[in-house]
Amino acid sequence: MTMEPATSPALRRNEARKRLEFQGLVNCGISERGLNVGKGERVPISVLFDPAPICGFRVYKNDVVIVRKATNPEELTSRLVGAKRGVIEDLSGSSRRNLAFVAANTEKTLSSFITLTYPTDFPCDGKKVKRHLHAFLAALRRRFGRTDYLWFLEFQKRGAPHFHLFSSIQLPGPLVVLRRQLRSRDAEVNPEMQEWVSEAWFRIVGSKDDRHLRAGSCWEALRKADGAARYVAKEAYKTFQKVVPDRYHNVGRFWGTSKGFRPEEAPLRRSGARDLRRLFGDRIVGPAGRIFPIIWNGSDHLRTSVNQRKSSI
Repeated sequence: MTMEPATSPALRRNEARKRLEFQGLVNCGISERGLNVGKGERVPISVLFDPAPICGFRVYKNDVVIVRKATNPEELTSRLVGAKRGVIEDLSGSSRRNLAFVAANTEKTLSSFITLTYPTDFPCDGKKVKRHLHAFLAALRRRFGRTDYLWFLEFQKRGAPHFHLFSSIQLPGPLVVLRRQLRSRDAEVNPEMQEWVSEAWFRIVGSKDDRHLRAGSCWEALRKADGAARYVAKEAYKTFQKVVPDRYHNVGRFWGTSKGFRPEEAPLRRSGARDLRRLFGDRIVGPAGRIFPIIWNGSDHLRTSVNQRKSSI
C-alpha cells in the first residue's frame, strides 16, 4: 500500500502559483472562483495574483516604472528554456503598456508618420505581411539613409492588416494638404516623398489596383513634437483593431522598433509602497488597491514636487 505524500494547503497554493506563472494559465482549472488545486480546495484569485513586493522605481523621460522583487529567478530561467510562444490572438495588455511606454519615453525624435494599407485582395499570412514590411523598411533606408522608427500592426474592419510607422525622417517643405475622405483630419505631405511611398508600397505588395496606388499609403508630417507618443498611446488601447481575424494566421509581433530606439534602463531608486504613495498620492493605486506597474506622466509629477520643495526652503 502506497501512501500519498502529505501536502499542506500552503504548499499546494505555492505549486498553483508556479503553474500560473510559468504555464500561462494553461490547463490549470482556473475560474472566477479561483484555481482548483485538488481535494476540494480552491485558491482565491486575489491570492494567486498577489504581486511581488515593491523594491523601487525608475524615472524615465515622461513616465515612472515600478520595480518589484524577482521571485525565484533561477527556476524561472530553467522552466522557460525551450518554451514556445502560444498562438497570438490579440495584443496583450502588457504589450500595449510596453508599446505606449516606449513611444512616450524614447530619446529619439520622430518627425513623420507613414500609413501602409492593402488593396481589396490582401494576404492572410502574417509571415508574408512581415516580409512586405521588412522590404519596405529596406527600401526606405536605401532611399533616405538610416532612420529611427517605430511600427505597429492593426486590422481593419474588413480583416485586412495595415501598418502605422513613425520615422525620424523630416519631410522638407513646402508641404501640401492631402484631402482624405475617411479621416477626420487632412494630412500635410511632401508631394515627391508621398509619390515615392505610394509607388514603393504598391510595388512591394504586388498590387494591380490603381485606387490602391492613389490611396493605399500616406506619408505625413507630425504637427506636434509629442505627436507620436500621443497617437501611439491612443491607438494601443483600440481593442477592436488588435484582435486577429479568424482567417489570419502567423500574426507574429504586433509592433517593433529600430535598433537603439527603446529608452535605456534608468537607475533604480529604492522605495517601498508607502513611500511611493507619499510621493505620488492615490492616483497610482488601482481599483483592487494595487499600485500600477507604470505611473503615466509620473516624471513631471516628481519634477513639480521637487521644485515646490525647493521654493519652500
